[in-house]
Amino acid sequence: MSSKRRYIKDGIKSIINIKLKRKNHPYIWYELATRHDIPLCNGFGVGYFEVGNPKYSLYGRSSVSYIYHNDIDSDISRSDTGYKQSFSQRNRQDKRNWLGELLFKGNPSQNDYLAAHAYVSTGHTKNRQYGEGTIETEMPHDYMFNGRNLDKSVIVTSSGYYKHSFAKGNELEARIAYNYNKNDYSSDRADIFADDTNDIIASQLFHNHRHSASLQIDYQNEYSETGVLSAGAHTSLQIDRIEHIHEPYSLFRHNDVNQYIYAGWVNKFFGCLWFNASAGIEGVWLKAGTHSNHYFRPRAAVGLTWVINSNNSLELEYQLSNNSPEVNVLNPFNTSTDMMVQSVGNPYLRPQYMQYIPLSYTFNIKGLYLRPSVYYKRITDMLSPTGYTNDEGIFIYTYENHGRFTQICAVMNASYRLKNGGVYGMAGWYGNYFKEQTAHSAFTSQFGFYYYLNKFSFYGDVSYDNRKVSKMSVTRYYRPSTAELQVNYNFTPDFYIGACLTHATGEYHTRTVTRSGNYMEIANVRYRDSNLRPWIILRYTFRKNSDRKIKLNKVLNSQEKGISLGK
Repeated sequence: MSSKRRYIKDGIKSIINIKLKRKNHPYIWYELATRHDIPLCNGFGVGYFEVGNPKYSLYGRSSVSYIYHNDIDSDISRSDTGYKQSFSQRNRQDKRNWLGELLFKGNPSQNDYLAAHAYVSTGHTKNRQYGEGTIETEMPHDYMFNGRNLDKSVIVTSSGYYKHSFAKGNELEARIAYNYNKNDYSSDRADIFADDTNDIIASQLFHNHRHSASLQIDYQNEYSETGVLSAGAHTSLQIDRIEHIHEPYSLFRHNDVNQYIYAGWVNKFFGCLWFNASAGIEGVWLKAGTHSNHYFRPRAAVGLTWVINSNNSLELEYQLSNNSPEVNVLNPFNTSTDMMVQSVGNPYLRPQYMQYIPLSYTFNIKGLYLRPSVYYKRITDMLSPTGYTNDEGIFIYTYENHGRFTQICAVMNASYRLKNGGVYGMAGWYGNYFKEQTAHSAFTSQFGFYYYLNKFSFYGDVSYDNRKVSKMSVTRYYRPSTAELQVNYNFTPDFYIGACLTHATGEYHTRTVTRSGNYMEIANVRYRDSNLRPWIILRYTFRKNSDRKIKLNKVLNSQEKGISLGK
């Protein structure tokens, strides 16, 4: 009563109790980065952002990349029934790409998550070729040539995501997406002879469109601490339209419908043996021009992991999968302007069927990691390049289902973690066995290191493959494909500058020998951009109120690579 009389004495007749609500600041993150070669060749600039709270968030990205005067020099010799040809050429590529995307993420209730995604990508690639050579039929003819290829594309994607948790470990996820892709491809070339031989002018022009869509529904139930049951259905649709504009006008349509239904199980036995398996049926409906195929094929994956102790484990897997041919290998129209070589697809191709069996052992102790592994791969109806010479003496480069292909591989991965860094390496051997051919082998390797010293960080990486083998060609690689030495300096934990010396071992070049029947081609190629040169990168990151970030990660990405007839 005494406190009440005090307020009355002061002239206060009523009291309002106001509770101040705690002010919650949003999560804010953005990142800016740019990288460029010196002298100018490859580069990009990119910006990211995310703003939100534990309930809702908006993520965005925009980037621009370019290739400026990427030069590739080639010395090529060919021979076939009735002619010999040799020429030198330079291919100069200029390319620019832009992409932008927005991703909205939401957590409207404790058991529900959702996301909506929009993505746009544009590309513009221009290749110019020029050179000179000699072609010999009954007598030699000197000639020079120049040409241009132009590839322009737009990809637009919209997608959605929903996840519901019935209980802990009992979840349903759904993803839906639609993509639209427009592409224009043109190619022009002129071969001009020094004597009275008629000059050859060739051109190609294509307008291409693609509509694709997908729906994925997946269910997972963790019924025990070591047991998981799963099931789902994945549906995809792709509709392609290729218009050959030049006379005679032609139209090629390609439809691909895929339906996959599966069930899976994961469990632990005897306290040390993990077993996982999934199996399903895949229906494929293909139509390429007037030719139609449909298939029902099984897909499966089985894995066993034996955790021997904290330092040793053994893993064995089996995978069974299918792969449908892409539209660029089905397209029956010639996309080449070369006077002696045409490049056409094969609309009668079937999906290839692959079985893959890897076996690996892992040893890990005090920073040392060793993982020797072997695998066996067998492909039936393998999609493979092939070729033949037509009645006019022109070599037709195309594709076929090549029966069986077998590959055996042995790989050793190793790494060692130091106090302020580490080293790692990998070496592997491949044995390739094509039907009705002798065995071919290849070697691959990669070695690198990383080290941190105060505000500096150092990186090194070298990758080398000695050759690549296909049914009708063998490519030999000279010098490593990657040989980089990089140093970064952190002005602050969120801002650094980096400099990298690429192709420190020298210019990357290859030699490819192609044989089919009486046709033989030898191509020595030098990649002028893959030479000793530095690049510089700047990256700045800003984060504020990280504890307010939504738990949902980036669950949606554009999967559409786009339709293109260019190589």
